[in-house]
Amino acid sequence: MSKAFILTRTTISGVKYTVYSGVNEDQKRVSLGTFQTREQAERVKSRHDENVGIKHESMMTLTEYINGPWQKTVDLEPTTRKGYLSYLHNHILPLIGHKVIRDITRTDILRLMDSLRKQGKTKNTINRCKMILSSVFSKLLDIEAIDQTPVVRIKAPRPAPAPRISSDLERWPSTHPSRGPTHF
Repeated sequence: MSKAFILTRTTISGVKYTVYSGVNEDQKRVSLGTFQTREQAERVKSRHDENVGIKHESMMTLTEYINGPWQKTVDLEPTTRKGYLSYLHNHILPLIGHKVIRDITRTDILRLMDSLRKQGKTKNTINRCKMILSSVFSKLLDIEAIDQTPVVRIKAPRPAPAPRISSDLERWPSTHPSRGPTHF
């Protein structure tokens, strides 16, 4: 993306100021708008030039977004923020943090949750990770960085079943009441 420039044109109705952001892939100028005053045009040009070189959220990896724009803009209590970051850095980002946000799919989220389950994470941990991801992707949806969230309609998988504990009858067959007394 190149820096913007202002083109001044005189029309029948007066002077107009059009702000352009350079050229698109067809080598045509991209208009950022036409304004009645030079000051309005300068404001738009300034805002555009401030963002030149800044990667759009949807083009960032999940780790880049969490460590950059998300931390700067998310409105959380300090203890909640600390908890979110702990779950993000310990459970979520090691598995999907390398992926570009726009490329993260529902399947990636399901695989993440299944991986957490296979690692023996508790149901509470898995649900908390899902809730945090839901919050992060809702924020991305709000700022129009993505069109839909990959976390929608996903239920946390059940934790891995605990090892089976045998019944008293299997452990102590000779002392179980249904077997009757074995010694007196």
